[in-house]
Amino acid sequence: MVSPQWISRAGGVVLFAAALFLTLALLTFSPADSPFVSSHPQRPPHNLAGTLGAWIGFIGRGGFGWASLALPIWCGLWSWRWWQGRRAQVHVASLALALLCLLASLGALLALTHSEDAVKTARGGMAGFLLADRGAYYLGSWGTLLTAACVAFLCSDRASWISGTSI
Repeated sequence: MVSPQWISRAGGVVLFAAALFLTLALLTFSPADSPFVSSHPQRPPHNLAGTLGAWIGFIGRGGFGWASLALPIWCGLWSWRWWQGRRAQVHVASLALALLCLLASLGALLALTHSEDAVKTARGGMAGFLLADRGAYYLGSWGTLLTAACVAFLCSDRASWISGTSI
């Protein structure tokens, strides 16, 4: 019988490997790797994480911009906690919703840092661009900044509480 400590450590190693893979996929993202937004769909991807990494990069960086790097950071924090043997009960739906809202609000904060639409989309992804653009229209720049910062804080607190990590 395998001890719970070894199961916890194996989970920590798997989560750390996932964090490294996600980081590699997101950092080496190239828009030319996505077949339906490229003029050369049969070309092999340049992403160092391969075809799967190209799709993860497309969804992460295209959807949430540079804010998507928060996901490998969270995986790294979880892996450290699991390695120490301090796993918490995880509610998958709550955790997924908290991480989704966190990524979107961080993307909006990054998109608010520039006035050009192309740069906004590159920094915050499509979610960040849309939230920042519509938020600035309805709430003003400061209102959007405060709202996105509050949502990011609440979601990071919720995600860390669910996973058992403390920031």
